Amino acid sequence: MNRILRALLTGLVLSIGLGCGVYSPYGAQTSGAKTFTVLGFNPVNPLASASSALLLTELMRDRIQRQSTLRLQSSKG
Repeated sequence: MNRILRALLTGLVLSIGLGCGVYSPYGAQTSGAKTFTVLGFNPVNPLASASSALLLTELMRDRIQRQSTLRLQSSKG
């Protein structure tokens, strides 16, 4: 289960980062932004649990905070 979740998270991050041109090898390029918001993921697949969606959301928030100088904002980031 952990391997599958980790692979999905890695694929999601890579597809978003590489597809949008937001990520560089030297860290996230924030283009003047000061805050960010990560909305909760919704489990669409019947095999996905609500706890895995919450875990994915928290992992994304933690990673962005570790790799950038952006501050987490609860809404409108």
